[in-house]
Amino acid sequence: MNVQVEPLPNCLATLRVDLPPDAVNAAREDITRDYAANAKLPGYRPGKAPRAVVERKFQKQIREELERKLLSESTRAAITEKTCACSSPECRGRRICARSIPSLYRHVVTVPDSSCPSTGTSR
Repeated sequence: MNVQVEPLPNCLATLRVDLPPDAVNAAREDITRDYAANAKLPGYRPGKAPRAVVERKFQKQIREELERKLLSESTRAAITEKTCACSSPECRGRRICARSIPSLYRHVVTVPDSSCPSTGTSR
C-alpha cells in the first residue's frame, strides 16, 4: 500500500492511497466466493451455481461491496500508518479498474491535519 499525504489549507490533509493489484484481486475473490457460496439462482442448487454465472448476476453488488471494503480497510490502515487524527474522512475519488486490466485501486480522502493546533482533535 502506497500512502501519500498532501497538506491542504484550513488544517486539512489529503491521503492518496494506492493498493497493489494483488490485494484488490484477493479482496474481489473473497467477496465473489462468499456470493457463490450463498447464491440461490434458478436452475442451480443453493451455493452450487458456476462462479461465472454468480459474477455476472451479482456484478454490481460485488463491485459495491469491494469498494466499500477496500475503502474502509485501506483508509483505516493509511490513517494509522501516517498517524493522522481523523474524525470523518470524506472520499472524493475512487477507482477500481475492470477485471481484464490489472487492478489498481486509488482513492483520495480528506482528513483533519493532526499537525494543525486549531483542529481540536484528540487521539
